[in-house]
Order: sequence, then structure tokens, then C-alpha cells
Amino acid sequence: MNKEKLIKAVKIIIITFLVLMISLLVMMKWKSDVIMDKVMAAMQDQLIDSLQYTEAGMDWFSYFPSTSIHISDLKLGSGATPLIANGSVDVVISLFPLLKGNIIINTLKIENSTIHIAQKNGHWSYDVMKKSDADDEGSFKTEVQRLVFENCTIAYDDGDAFKFNLAISEGVFKGGMEDEKLEMDIDMNSSLSDLAMDGYTQPEAFPSLLTGQYTFDLKSGLQEYKDWRIETDAIALSAQGTILRASDHEAIDMDLTWEKANPELLKKWLPEKLQKTWNEYALSGESEGEAKIDGRSSSDESPHIAATATLKNGGVVFAKNNEEIKGLTIDLKYDSGNAKTKQKSSLAIALKKSAIFGSSLEGQVDIQNLDNPMYDVSLNGSLPASLINLASVSGLHFEKGSFDINHFELKDFRPESSSMSSFLQHGTITFKASDLIFSYQENKMALPDGTLDLSDGKLNVDLDQFTWNKATVDDLKGSIVSHDNQLDFTLDGKLCEGQVETKGTVSGLNQRPVSNATWKVTGIEMKQLLESFSNFDQTFITSDNLKGKANIWAESTIPFDDHWNMITEKVMVKSALDIRDGQLKDMKTLEDFGTYVHLDDLRDIRFNQLRNYMKIENGTVYLPVMFIQSSALNMSISGEHTFDQKILYYIKLNAGQVAATKLKKNDVKRDFKKASKSGWINMYFVLNGTTSNVKYQQERSYVISGFESSTALKEGLRNYLVEKFGYDVYWIEPNEWEDIPEYQ
Repeated sequence: MNKEKLIKAVKIIIITFLVLMISLLVMMKWKSDVIMDKVMAAMQDQLIDSLQYTEAGMDWFSYFPSTSIHISDLKLGSGATPLIANGSVDVVISLFPLLKGNIIINTLKIENSTIHIAQKNGHWSYDVMKKSDADDEGSFKTEVQRLVFENCTIAYDDGDAFKFNLAISEGVFKGGMEDEKLEMDIDMNSSLSDLAMDGYTQPEAFPSLLTGQYTFDLKSGLQEYKDWRIETDAIALSAQGTILRASDHEAIDMDLTWEKANPELLKKWLPEKLQKTWNEYALSGESEGEAKIDGRSSSDESPHIAATATLKNGGVVFAKNNEEIKGLTIDLKYDSGNAKTKQKSSLAIALKKSAIFGSSLEGQVDIQNLDNPMYDVSLNGSLPASLINLASVSGLHFEKGSFDINHFELKDFRPESSSMSSFLQHGTITFKASDLIFSYQENKMALPDGTLDLSDGKLNVDLDQFTWNKATVDDLKGSIVSHDNQLDFTLDGKLCEGQVETKGTVSGLNQRPVSNATWKVTGIEMKQLLESFSNFDQTFITSDNLKGKANIWAESTIPFDDHWNMITEKVMVKSALDIRDGQLKDMKTLEDFGTYVHLDDLRDIRFNQLRNYMKIENGTVYLPVMFIQSSALNMSISGEHTFDQKILYYIKLNAGQVAATKLKKNDVKRDFKKASKSGWINMYFVLNGTTSNVKYQQERSYVISGFESSTALKEGLRNYLVEKFGYDVYWIEPNEWEDIPEYQ
């Protein structure tokens, strides 16, 4: 064959090929229109809901040897939650059957879409297909052998209390539907978020890789899960079982196992209530376990759940005080209970800490009825006090410190409703505390060192030091006995350089507690006392104004609210005070008497002794008439002072003495003014208004009347307290005071 013939043959072949290709493209274009019309009509014919899209076209080559129909901006279904909204869909069809007129869908690819699986008024969003006719042998087949999702979101809402969003970055579902039974293999990379069920709201998204086999029988409603495996950074979870869907409930039978569970990563998916507690701790270790879920799930029923788990080589870091427990082994056993048999939920925790990593620790915690928990606890060993916060005892929170526990046992304790009385009645404990800082019902406390011993409802206390808010008691010893929702206490200690002895009761611990006590205080420094108790919430005489050693005998009734804050307007106190070697500094109220006395004297008043009785009732302090001998002046005074700082004081001055004092030079030695009988003229003052706006009035009759009323109060208090405490609170008033005519 010569060269010219060869070239001619090649040209003929090329031309023939081009003609064939052009013919094929023409046929494909013609077929595209026919196929598109046929497929879209067939799809719409099988739907009972609407099918909308912006554009649809044939793609012959992207999926070769298959072809596809590409649909843009698809909306399948109607209403606010259509089955498919937005994005695009590729319906991939086998090419060679297609050329023969047979349309077989083998892949459905959905991209950038939202798939709603929602129920409203008994209708599910996926109920968009007509019921199939078994005798229909048409060429259009609706089974999908392969379903592919890319960047899609499945929004599930059962219309009751169960909903979630599942964002699928890539998911492949292989299988198909035959005789109304869906079978598929799943391989999916996704992230679960916005899960809400049974009062739980998911706080953070849960990314995972899921593989497994899924079967759903539409006739019976049975869903089967086989060889499911969910892997995340936090846990590797395996599951298999069935869920049978009925009209008003689901019957669940599932087996779960897990491994490589990281508690620190998992805790971010805890319920919000538990997160507030657990966020104070950093956890380490690895957990494995298994669970069984079986029973009915509905709006008023929950399936039974039984689970066991083990944490190995665990650790707890207490973030606030940089303390740590290492080498923990924890075994858990959980049972959700059974409503039909009235079996309550339970959780058993057994923990052990190896002594290789410090002090040893062994413990057992049994919790019955997690909705209203009751605790049985036993512990031996050393542990940071912050660990007790996990028990969620109402109002109690430890910030720092540790316990060296010889033995701790607590029975039948309910943290939500039990009181400190219950703790004492049901607990047995012997331990040494070190460097404790904690709060109880918003009151801050500290216990640097000491021992507590509790048994048979009696707590023996031996503390080197104890701080309540600003008040610090040294060498505190005594006992607290619990019985019948009441505490009986006897305590002795050193407070503000003095000795304090108190004895009394706290009743009503399960409601609003009330303290009834007697107090005997000797040698206490008043400045420190006022500082320690924040000036008892008054501003008239504060720690900046008053110094002196005091002896106090008092009986008190103090009611508290639910947070152990004093209900001040209901406090009742009857007391006797004896203050010696005292000093009043910078009392602004007294400076208005500078007309009669040297102002410098009034700014720094020294007095030898101040003795009187006092009553507190209905939010008011009642001060009976008393005589004060000081370096500035001598006076008689009585009055009332409310907790909201309203005042009414009656004052009598010996006019002759104050006049003489004013004429003399300032007494730099601060000698005490001689107590003398009533002079030839006296001055009488009434002080009223508020501590920030004191009004002065000279009125003899008001002052004398006020003195006479308070004298009766004084006698009543004296008789009551002498009987209560004995001779300690009985004293004879100075003759100079008794000789004043108004008291004859």
C-alpha cells in the first residue's frame, strides 16, 4: 500500500469516527431531553408532595460508565421542614441500561443540603412517596443502592422532646430498599450538635467517625444496628441491637461497649448542672466499660440502663489550689432503675489510690435514687478537701486543704434535704484537717489545723484555730450533739484577746435554723470584736471609735435564713457589759458638744469603766440609763438605736462641771473628771434622726421621762440576767449616780 492510499484510509477512518461521534452526541442530546422528561415525570409521579428545582440537566461523562441527572436548588416536600432543602442532587444512572431505555438509579449524591426528618401532627417529613404497587413493573426503579452526603445537615425533630442536628462532612450509605426494607452499610464523618432529650441539652458539638450496618423494616418499624462503631478523640464506642418503633413508644434492646474513654474530654458533654461541679477539676486516665439498654422509651417512660465502667491510672487536678491525686483506680456500677418495679436508680463508686504516688486512699460511695440522692459513703486515707465538693452537699464548698482520715462513714445522707444534724446523726468520722479554707451557706471559714471526732451523733472538736468570716477563734474546744433535728453545743475558745464560753442549741435545721445560746466573755478587746463582726452592721460606734477590755454576759436568740444569714430584725439579745480602760475616738456626734468642752477632749475620750445592760429586739438596740465618767466630761445617757441607723438618745450633763472644764486649759493628761453629785444646774439633750444626720434639742422633761422609762428596763434586765448567770452580772452603781435627784 502506497503512502497516498494509507493517508486516504486514515482520513476516511477519522471522518467516519467524527461522524459517529457527532451522531452519538446528537443522539445523546436527543436522548437527554427524552430521559430528562421521562425521569422527572416518573419521579414526580411517585411523589405525594411537591418537587421543585431551579435547573436540571444530564451529565454523561462525570460518572462514566454511568451518567447522572444534576438538579440544582432542589426542594423536596413542603412546609417549614421539607425533606430536602437547598443544595444540589446528582441522580447517578447506569449508562448501558439507559441506552436500552431502562432507568436504574444506583447512586444518589446530595451536596450542601439540609435534610429534615421531622414529625408534625403525626406526619413525618420523609413520607413523600406514594405507596408502591407490587404489580407495577415499569422501568423506573426507586431503590437507591448508594447514598452519598457531602456537607449536609440532617435536622431531626420528633415533635416531642427529642431533637438534634447532624452535620455530615462526608457520608456514604451503601445498600438499597426491597419490599419496604432498607439495608445499608454506613461510613460517615459527622458532628452531632443541639441534642435535646429527657431534660438534657447538649452543651457542645460531638464530632465522630461512624461505621456500621443499619436495617429498617418500614412494615414492622424494626431498626437493627450491627457492628456500629463511633470513634472520637474522647472515646471509641461500639454498639449493636434493635429499636422497634410503635405508634406511641419505642422498644429498645441495645448493647454498648467502650474503650479509650478520656474523662477530661468527655466531661464537656455532661449536663450543665454537673459541669458546674466538674469544671473545677482536670481529669486524667483511661476508661472502659459496657452498658445494656432495654425497655420502652416514650414521653412518660424511659428504658432501663445498666452500666459498668473502670477508670485506670486516673488522676484529679484541683485547679483552684493546684493539688493533685494520682494513681486512682475507680470502678463504677450504674443502674437507672425500673419504674414498674419501683426500683430506684443507683450508682456505686469504688475508688483506690496507690500509696506509690503519695498517701493511700480507699473509698466506697453508694448513691440511691439519683433524682433525690441518698448517700452511703466510707473513706480511709488522705485526700484533698475539694474532692468532697463532688458530693454536692448543699451550701458547702471547699477551696483548699486536705483531710487525713482515720475513718469516715456516712449513712442515709440526702444532700438536697438533709441538714448538718443529719450529717452528725448518720456519720462516723475521725480525721485531722490541714489548711482548710471552705464556705458554708456563703459564710467563709478557715481551719489551719485540728482534729474532729464524730460518733453516735456527737462531734468532739479540738481546733488550734477556726475562722468564721472575719472572726478568728483560737484553741477552740467543745462538742456538738445532734438529736431530733437539733444541735446542742458547748464550745470554749479565745476570741479577740478574750475568753469565750458558749452553750446552747440550734433547732429547726431542716427548715430555718434558730440558735439559742448563753455567752460568757471575759477580757475581750472591743476594737477587735467590732472589726471581726463588721461592726454588727451599724455605723454609730465602730472599731475606729471604741477600744477597751470588756466582760460580757449575754443570752441570744438568732434566727437564720436558708443560707445561714442572720435575720437581723428578729435577733433577740439580753446582755450585761462591763468595759474597762476604754477609749472613744473621733465620735463625730460628740463634737457638737464642743461649745461646752474642749474639742480635743471630745475627739479622744478616755473612761475608766462603763457598765450597763443592753437589749436587742425587733431590729432595735435598747440602752438603759447609765453613768459615764470620762476624761472629757461626766454624763448620764440612755437611748435606742435601730439597725437601719435611726437613733433616739437622752443625755444629761452636769452644767457646772462642764463650764468649769471649758474655762480650764485643755487637760493633756486626760485625767478622769471627778464624779460629783448633781450641780446647781444641769443640761439636758435629746439626740434624734439618723447617724448621718443627728439633730440636737435641749429638753429637760423629755430626757427625764426617757431616763425613767429605761430605769424599768434596766431593772428587768438585771433581774433576768442575775438569775441566768448568778452574781457575776450584779453590781452596785456609783453613789454619785444614785444621788442624782432624778433617781430618788
